[in-house]
Order: sequence, then C-alpha cells, then structure tokens
Amino acid sequence: MRTVRVLVALALLLLACGGQGDGRPVYDRIVLVTLDTLRADRLGAYGYPRRTSPFLDGLAERGVVFDRAYSATSTTAPSHATLFTGLYPLQHGLERNGQSLPRDVETLAERLHRQGFLTAAFVGTRVHFTPGGLNRGFVYFDRPSVEESRPYRSADVTLAAARAWLEGCGSCDRLFLWVHLFDVHGPRHAPDEHVAALRVPTPERLRELADFYVHERGVPLDFFGGDAAQLVETMTAYDAELHFADAALARFYEGAMAQLRSPVLWIATADHGEGLGNHHFGGHGKHIYEEHVRVPLIFHASDGGLAPHRVASVVEHVDLAPTIQELAGDAAPPPPEATGRSLVPALLGQPLASRGAFVQRRTYASQEGELSEAERESYEPGLKFAVVEPRWKFVHRTEGEDELFDLASDPHELENLVGRRSDEAERLGKQLRERIDALGAQRRDAESVDDETIEQLRALGYVP
Repeated sequence: MRTVRVLVALALLLLACGGQGDGRPVYDRIVLVTLDTLRADRLGAYGYPRRTSPFLDGLAERGVVFDRAYSATSTTAPSHATLFTGLYPLQHGLERNGQSLPRDVETLAERLHRQGFLTAAFVGTRVHFTPGGLNRGFVYFDRPSVEESRPYRSADVTLAAARAWLEGCGSCDRLFLWVHLFDVHGPRHAPDEHVAALRVPTPERLRELADFYVHERGVPLDFFGGDAAQLVETMTAYDAELHFADAALARFYEGAMAQLRSPVLWIATADHGEGLGNHHFGGHGKHIYEEHVRVPLIFHASDGGLAPHRVASVVEHVDLAPTIQELAGDAAPPPPEATGRSLVPALLGQPLASRGAFVQRRTYASQEGELSEAERESYEPGLKFAVVEPRWKFVHRTEGEDELFDLASDPHELENLVGRRSDEAERLGKQLRERIDALGAQRRDAESVDDETIEQLRALGYVP
C-alpha cells in the first residue's frame, strides 16, 4: 500500500510540474519565505494550541511538513548563509552578523540565475544580507531604504513591495523569489487587532496558559519572577507578531497566485528560534538548545502536486540548497565541499537515510573588552557544537561542561545525562569531533563589513 501511495504522489508531481525525463519533479516558480526568529513549536502545525498561524497551518495541511528540521546556528546572517550555500558556518566562514560571505562561495541565487531563473528578494532588514554578500545572484534585491528611521520594516510593507514588483513581472515564467519577514524577531509591537485576537479572556484561561508553558513547554516561571501574567504577556507579544505576519502572508499568497500560473512551489522556514524563557534566556544567539535551532519547514505546491504528509527524519538547513536546486531542474553537480542532501525523496514519500544534524554557535567572548560587567554575565565564552539524532543530542562546549539529552523523554533538555550515559556521550562526542575536524579543514575566512552596518546592527541589539 505504501508503494502505491508513493507512485501516486510521483505521478501527480510529474503531471503537475513536468520533469527532465528522468523522473525528477521540476518547478519553474519557487517562493521561499523565511520568518526570522520563529520557533517551530509556535505554529499550530507543530502542536501549538493558540491560533497564531492559520495561513501557515493551512499550507502545512496541504503540503509536506518536516517535523525535525534544524538551522545550522541561532543567528540570522550565518543561518541564511547556510541556507543559501549548502555549507555549514564552519565551512563558509560567516559565523556572526557583521561579517560578509567570502567571494569564492557561490550562492543558490547565483546558481539559479545562471540556470535562467529570474531571481528576486524582498527582505525585512537592511543590515543582515547585502553587507553580508547574501544578495549575490539576485537580479532584484529590495530592502528597507537608508532614508527610513529604523533598519527593519514590517511584514505588510515588505510583502506589499514584493506584490507590486510581481505585478510588473508578468507570469514570471521562471522565478525564484525569496521573502524574509522580521516581525517575530522584535522589538515586538504588533498592531492592536492582532494582540486582541490572542488576548486571554479570563484569569482561569491565563492560569491554564501559564501551566501549559511551564509544564508542557519547560519554561521556568522564576524567569518571569514567578508572575504568570508576565509570562503569558511575553508569549502573547511574540505570538501576536506571528499572527500579524501570517495574515500578511495569506494576503500575499492570494495576490501572487492570482498573478502567477500554477504550479508554484512555496517553502516556509525560519532562520532560528527564540528562547522566550526556556533555559532562563529570552533571546537567541547564545544557545543551541531546541528552542533556538529547531525550526519549521513546510513545502507546498499550489496545485496539490505534493501529496500531504509529514516527515519524521532529522533534516537541516544545509539540505535546502541542494533540494531547491533539484526541484528547479539544476543538473549541475554540487560543489565538492557541499555537505547537504536533497530532500526530494522525502517530498515524494520515500524514506530518508538516518543522519544527525550539525549545529554550532560562535564565541560570545570576542568582544568581551567592550562589554559592561552586566553584559559579560549574560554572555558566554567559547564555542558550542552539537549533533542531533532522532533520540539523542550531544552538545560540546570548548569552555564549560558538555551536555547529553534524551530528546525522546526530555524534549526540553532539562536533564544532562553525560555522567549517566557515558556510552552515548563518548560515541556522539567522537562523531562530533570528526565532523568538526572535517568541516574545519574546509573553512574559508569571512570578510568584515563597514562601520555603518555595525552601527545598524548595534541598533538591533546585536553589537554592544
């Protein structure tokens, strides 16, 4: 029966989007949406009980959902660099906001443009991508202008710009469009109607929600001073920004599909997540726990060409570039140092070979001399690396104690099992060291960006 379902899904794909004669599905119009700082567990499609994302949940119901997708790190520019190159930060060298991708690293947009795609991008900030070289390959790259008072813009403004551009594009016969939305990142001041849509109606409901976050999501109440109302208010501010961005995406999808000929392949993911109190941390960049690096990943074909199903295998952002290249009909071989794998078999309902995800975090001590005493207390020195398997996650710190978590029984990583499961710690530690050595041998050196960009990053809280 499973074989029949797979064959039916493959037949639908071939009928809907064509192929190259070798059975591979090919899409001529691909839209990639990255929602900055979006945790996977904040979408209804990933089990969240609040109605934060009806549009994205609808895409998930009609498409392929990857339950265990991981970003390469928990910072915006390095994560996007991995998404667009198929290389880990340890390879491409862009490991922090404020660096630039080495010029000899080819991007996905460059490859697709060479294959005849019209490439366009509309991003929510002006400081992460153009200075970092991630605009390379995009024929049209739209970002907040320098005349604007802040270095970021809201989802409705970004998507309105994309929609206006599409109106002049005609049918966009071969199109790769990237849209980046910054709203969930913060500062979080969603429009009142989106906050109201998630307002907690009664004290009883507030207590229920607080209990959910504490007992079902592992959030320590003491991070909020023991105040359940403060906990729920913080979560609501985050959720309301997602609700706002989701509604803007719904309008954009409707308008785009009225213009573009079907089929269009839509891909939605995030660059990283957010602490929101888990592990006593509210932001991102400092840790590589699940709340920081487990992200949504949804594929949706507008004509129903992808049979709806869920994929339980562990996958990574490093897999996205080769996946999109194959779906775009790019037959060129990947760079020799490429480490990702195509997820097309999983999109067709076929099993993926087991492989652990690799995650890293840069040092937080490189600018220690510029930090105040209070800031130094919240930052951490040393590098962090992790390998994530279906059950186990091992975190190695160059400064500090290693960690081992059983994600099956402890999904919020509350109990370090290094001392109790030394066999698994040794096995994964050896595996991790081998990967670090192999990837580090391919490392390129990132380039610096200009002082104006550093000042804009400081305005967003990235630079002290």
